[in-house]
Amino acid sequence: MKYAVATDGNAVSPHFGRCSAFTLIDCGESGVLKITTVTNPGHEPYYLPQYLHELGVHVVVAGGMGRRAISSFQEKNIQVITGIDGTIDRVCSSITDGSLTGEKIPCQGGRNKRDGNEGETCPHHD
Repeated sequence: MKYAVATDGNAVSPHFGRCSAFTLIDCGESGVLKITTVTNPGHEPYYLPQYLHELGVHVVVAGGMGRRAISSFQEKNIQVITGIDGTIDRVCSSITDGSLTGEKIPCQGGRNKRDGNEGETCPHHD
C-alpha cells in the first residue's frame, strides 16, 4: 500500500493543497518498505488527485483538505485521512501499528462544520 503524506519539512502539513511536498510511504506486510519525497507540483483543482493516482497512491494523509479535493480523491478510489499532525516518523509508526486514524472534517475556506457548529475554525487555520 502506498501513502502520500502532505508535508512541510519533516512534518505533516496542516493543509493538503498548500504543502511543499508529498512524502510517499510504501508499506508491505513487514512494515515501511520505502520512503521518498516528491515536490508538490502545484495546487490546481483536480490535478493532484490524478498526479498522486498515477504515482500509485492508495491513501492521502494531511492535516486538512477541502470537500472538493476529498471528492476528487474518492473518485480515484484513494482514501483520505485528515486531522493528522506530527512528524513523518510518527505517521510511519502509526501506519505500521495500525493506529493511523483522523478526523473526517473537510476544510471550508477556513471554517469547518464540526458537530453542527458552522462557525468553528478549521484546526489548521487557527
